[in-house]
Amino acid sequence: MLCSHFQPVVLDSLCKGADRLPVIVRGNVAWTVVRLDPSHVRVTLIDSGYIDPAERQAEIVLQHLNGISCRDILSGKPLDLIDQSINLSVPAGSMRVIDFTHVP
Repeated sequence: MLCSHFQPVVLDSLCKGADRLPVIVRGNVAWTVVRLDPSHVRVTLIDSGYIDPAERQAEIVLQHLNGISCRDILSGKPLDLIDQSINLSVPAGSMRVIDFTHVP
């Protein structure tokens, strides 16, 4: 089948390209990153369990950004950015929105 022939090629390209992303998210969550301005990015995390909602663990890593601070915009609370990463949970059936301030 054609799809199975290209799957290893696509997976290899995705893995190589991930190293060049400014932000990477690890964990079983859906995510997106949006640049707000020259010194801010917003990461949105969503529970990936459409059929089986559950609390999900995620790690956000700033790969090519020098992060200064971050905060959860829904709660308004600051979060601890340690070694350019943060570990957090996404509630079942919900989302988290995290803003990062970094050196432009």
